[in-house]
Amino acid sequence: MYRQGLGDCLLVRIPGQGRPFWMLVDCGLILGTQNAAAKIKEILADVTAVTGGRLDVLVVTHEHWDHVSGFVLAEAEFKALAIDAVWMAWTEDPKDKLATQLREEREEKLRKLAAFAGNLSARGLAGEPVVQGLSSVLDFFNMGFGAAGASTKDALVKARECLRGEKPVYWRPTDPPLVPPRAPCVRIYALGPPQDEKAIKKTFAKSEVYHLGGTGNPLFQADKRAMDPTGPWDAFCPFDQDVGVMLQPLLDRPQPSTVAPDPDPLRDFLERHYLDADPSLDTARGWRRIDTAWLGPAADFALALDSATNNTSLVLALELVESGKVILLAGDAQVGNWLSWHERTWPIEGRTVTGPELMARTVFYKVGHHGSHNATLQAKGLELMTSGDLVAFIPVDEAMARQKGWNQMPLPSLVKALKAQTQNRVLQADRDFEASSNPESQAFARSLVQTPLYFEYTIQM
Repeated sequence: MYRQGLGDCLLVRIPGQGRPFWMLVDCGLILGTQNAAAKIKEILADVTAVTGGRLDVLVVTHEHWDHVSGFVLAEAEFKALAIDAVWMAWTEDPKDKLATQLREEREEKLRKLAAFAGNLSARGLAGEPVVQGLSSVLDFFNMGFGAAGASTKDALVKARECLRGEKPVYWRPTDPPLVPPRAPCVRIYALGPPQDEKAIKKTFAKSEVYHLGGTGNPLFQADKRAMDPTGPWDAFCPFDQDVGVMLQPLLDRPQPSTVAPDPDPLRDFLERHYLDADPSLDTARGWRRIDTAWLGPAADFALALDSATNNTSLVLALELVESGKVILLAGDAQVGNWLSWHERTWPIEGRTVTGPELMARTVFYKVGHHGSHNATLQAKGLELMTSGDLVAFIPVDEAMARQKGWNQMPLPSLVKALKAQTQNRVLQADRDFEASSNPESQAFARSLVQTPLYFEYTIQM
């Protein structure tokens, strides 16, 4: 796992005939990362050196900037590689009717969201937490305002061009598993995305995801400094204390007057309970303002669009044929994608392999969507990974996530669950691994190679 920042890039080496079988899974950084091009080019220099300049497969999981920007930022370096195949999900197939419909819907909604965010900024609302959150979600797509005007769509075109005229392979979950001729020690399954519009648009399930601590969605955490920190919760407040937030006031505070105003009970009530928004005052009540509450649906809409795109992730399970161990590369799959794996079956050598069985034998899990709350399921996901040898890699940079306003990325409760399930064998890209006192964690540390550029872990066949 490369440690470039908030973005995915994994290099998988599988024993092959004559030389290793090399698979690069995604290559990107979130929009706004400093020195992004230099960081990506450093990765490509390493990839070129260790692979001898040749990849058997380039896997592109889905169309988000933090997964695909490298194909633009290091275009020349990718073109210099010899790449034998590019794998994408069926959702990127230009000949698939449902895929075309989903792409067109997404592009239309993105254009409207970008225009909406631009209009709000022009009206002086750019500082609103909801507007900032909306802009941060749009960064996953990059509408063409960064990286020399390139967009995620342009990045996919660059990835396809790596094949020099050959066509990508568009994986479907109904495809039979593949045993690469050069690497017969591995069997590769496509678990997702599901070929079902409803499943792709299912991005949340209250009983299945790891829940947020505190309040609200991490993408849209409002400033809570003005909440009354003392005494009982205000009886006038129509909301529970754990969801009260301050909205940035849009109206100027009344200027003091030298003339005493006439008594006005309504004005006095509003002053006491709504208009005093100065967080430094004991009487502050700005958190009760709802001036910009109408922006909430736009935030929800943006999140739904972002999650549905995550749900189009190509999810691969690499089964080591001899031992049955499984490497799970989940992209940024969310609820509908995960749930669909439970319906997957494949006839293999006189028996039936199922999606839940592959999860049960998983020894390596690339954690989805940088450890977000709805990209790893509980009972139908992580809790099924009971091999006893599980290791988890989280490609995340917490400082960058907080800069974007994603204050619970990775989600603490998910990280805690991962550590429990893996016996503390969890790697996070933005920090060196420190072993705990248990023997499993210490043995893992000894087997791990960690440099400022990458973590490397070897799974015994």
